[in-house]
This record gives sequence, structure tokens and C-alpha cells, in this order.
Amino acid sequence: MKVTIWVDGSAWQGRGGWGVVLVAGRHRKELSGSIEEGATNQRMEILAAIQGLRALKSELVNDIDAMVISDSAYVVNCFRQQWFVKWRTNGWTRKPKGRQRTPIANRDLWEELLTLDEYWTPRWRHVKGHSGVEENERADELAADARRALA
Repeated sequence: MKVTIWVDGSAWQGRGGWGVVLVAGRHRKELSGSIEEGATNQRMEILAAIQGLRALKSELVNDIDAMVISDSAYVVNCFRQQWFVKWRTNGWTRKPKGRQRTPIANRDLWEELLTLDEYWTPRWRHVKGHSGVEENERADELAADARRALA
């Protein structure tokens, strides 16, 4: 069974929301949620991907061909360019040119997402945000609505 998982995040002043649209054939499911403190756009983008993969039924692990589609190059490139390999090798730190090692931001969420990625082995695809792609626009709406509901 092919499942496409459209994900997006939204953050403003420490409050954040995430949105997910799962599509499998004619079936469609929408999910969203929010957090009140410590939200950044990047955290919400990662959290959306986590929630999308969490929504899959584990008993179908061998029968699901999943693709996660995000407008976050940060999330997609982590997997397509395997940034996480270097992060793990370097003890979850990075070294910008001419600077000392700094911790990888959002390690807690990355570790959970990497575990889900290893379990489900989805393909990762980037789509340009706000470009009229229906499911991406809907995931964006869900995330923004969840964030605004906190105000």
C-alpha cells in the first residue's frame, strides 16, 4: 500500500503547530496539533514528520510504501543527504568553519524521527512551499490553525 504523508509546521513567538495529510489511494486522514512553549519553525517541521510517521499502523510495516513530502529543505535534506550520519559520528555536534563544535539543534526530535525513519524507511521528497500544491497547502493550513488556536 502506497502512503503519501504531507507535513508542515508553523511557529510564532514560541507557540507552534504541525499539520499532516496522509493519503493512501482514496483514503485521506488529516492530523494536527500544537505546543505552547519552545516552538520554532524547524522544530514544528520535524514534529510534523514524526506525527505523520507515528500515524502509520505498525502491523503494516512490511506492506507500506511510504513517502514523506515536506516544504522544509532542512527536514528532507537531513535524509536525502544523510546529515544524520555525520551528526551521530560527531556526538551530535557540528563544527562551523572557524568555530568550536556546537550541539545539533533539535536533537531530541531528530533522534525520534531517525528511529521512525529506520522503522518505516520512507522516501523523502521536497516540495516548494506556497506553490499551490493542494496537500502541502492543506498541511500548512492545519499547522497554522493549530498554532493560532493557542492564542
